[in-house]
Amino acid sequence: MGSGKTFFTTHVYEALGENPRLVSSPSYSLVNEYPLAEGAMLHVDLYRLEGMLEEDDVSQEQWMAPDGLSFIEWAGRFPEWQPEKGFHVRLCHLEKGRGVTISPLMSQEKG
Repeated sequence: MGSGKTFFTTHVYEALGENPRLVSSPSYSLVNEYPLAEGAMLHVDLYRLEGMLEEDDVSQEQWMAPDGLSFIEWAGRFPEWQPEKGFHVRLCHLEKGRGVTISPLMSQEKG
């Protein structure tokens, strides 16, 4: 909590040449969509999703942008929904400031 997930997403959106003022936390909406020159950027918060899955209110298709980017907060809560390609971004609190680690997702070989 408070590690900078929305801050990070805001600055990526700005680096893509878009208006960073459009970006807000998806904590209550679960999914926010922002336009890109081509496609869209989705900003998703899976923290509160578990109860909604039981009610079939939400599906994976709602938070995977086929023609753009998806920023998924708390993705580790649903590892079975991990995309085949992308990056894992870990944000953490440090004694002074915050840290970030970015690593490629490893797709699982199905056999």
